[in-house]
Amino acid sequence: MTALLLSLLALPALAEEPLPEETTEESEPPAPPPGSVLLTNARLIADADSDPVDGAALLVVDGRIAALADSADGLLAERVVDLEGATVIPGLIDSHVHTTLLQGAPFRDDTEAERQDLIHQQLRSYVACGVTTALDAAAMPEDRVHVQGWLAEGNVGPTLYWLAYPPSPPGSYIQAVLPGSPVQETPEEVRAYVQAQPAPGVIGVKIAMEEGMLRRIWPMPSGEWADALVQESAAVGLPIFAHAMGPEETIAALALQPRALMHGLFVNDTEAIEAVVASGVWVVPTLVISDNNFLALDPSRLEDPLLQAVITPHELAALSDPEALDQSFRAVGAMVSPRLPPGLVARISRSERYYDKVLEDRLAATRRLHEAGVPLVMGSDAPAWPIMYSQIPGYSSVRELELLGRVGLSPAEVLASATTVPAEMLGIEDSAGRIAEGRPADLVVLGDDPLEDVSAYREIRYVMHQGELRTPEGWLED
Repeated sequence: MTALLLSLLALPALAEEPLPEETTEESEPPAPPPGSVLLTNARLIADADSDPVDGAALLVVDGRIAALADSADGLLAERVVDLEGATVIPGLIDSHVHTTLLQGAPFRDDTEAERQDLIHQQLRSYVACGVTTALDAAAMPEDRVHVQGWLAEGNVGPTLYWLAYPPSPPGSYIQAVLPGSPVQETPEEVRAYVQAQPAPGVIGVKIAMEEGMLRRIWPMPSGEWADALVQESAAVGLPIFAHAMGPEETIAALALQPRALMHGLFVNDTEAIEAVVASGVWVVPTLVISDNNFLALDPSRLEDPLLQAVITPHELAALSDPEALDQSFRAVGAMVSPRLPPGLVARISRSERYYDKVLEDRLAATRRLHEAGVPLVMGSDAPAWPIMYSQIPGYSSVRELELLGRVGLSPAEVLASATTVPAEMLGIEDSAGRIAEGRPADLVVLGDDPLEDVSAYREIRYVMHQGELRTPEGWLED
């Protein structure tokens, strides 16, 4: 009773306490995440199997896709870019590059600093052309470590995966193309070499099955040597990726049970085509290495705006200089057919009719592989042999997509050849090949729709790599 009375006496005092003042001011909106980017009004092609979505919005935070939405309502970012209906596709994957080889290097006397500058320029060129992921198919370990360190410091270049530098028997193709390459004479040396190859970023071992372009002049891995390669590669968990071009070399390469063939057939050979189809391997046709030969024969092709944007001054000067081209042609002739007069091979190398036949044969063989259901993968092989000038990084990736369209791939299949198909081949399906929430923000903004016309890959407005959005010109800046 006493407690109740005391509580009643306290009521007036409580009533006299002031109530919180009401506020009419709206609360401050939350701050957008630092460094975030919001792309609005996009025509989104999330992957080659998805229908385009118009008016889409993409929010990127900390280098990853944080949100995909039908509109930008409720999405906040520090930087907002209205794409005005431009098409957004996944970043491209080039599955055959050589980031540390330099065209024309044997004919120059580059300092190490100049050499590294040229390598860095090549890395920028790939990204400027929409290639955000790439497979380097042969780099010496010290060069690989340098490039990995360069990229780890935040410098420009695609996300790179690597094949271990090819083991090779004495006097083989690899020594001819890249003098000074390591040699393994015995099966025991092959095993020791392969055992030493696992390293960060290395996902396979490359092997060259090449007897010669015009005649047989190089020994190929065979017998116990080849058996040791197959067994040891399997033991260390590195699949084989095989260089092979001719029918016999291709059939021999398939005996090594490779994950992929790193070139398409150079001859429209039925037996070899049937063997490839039956094997179930991926094929990286690299048609562009044949098409790019015309850059040395037709000066008008050097006026291509995309090529002009990424070609180095020394490459452009050499492709415009008959003496430099003659030097290159003679060097190629001496390498691929040392018993023929270099001048004769140089004349063949200037034959547009010869290059037309080579390219048409390659297109026909690749068309048959495609019609038989062989998975085809975009790869440029740029910059290829150092004694050449015509394999231009970045530009060659885009040109390869156009050539795959010429083979007969549908526009969606062309897109898949540079996104979902290579992602599966390389085992990186969870991080590349598609645009999805939670994935790395690697994408390309095109002015035209590549599902309508494969030439749209030339109309690059922006490239986003690891969440950073720049124009092609911005990616090329030092």
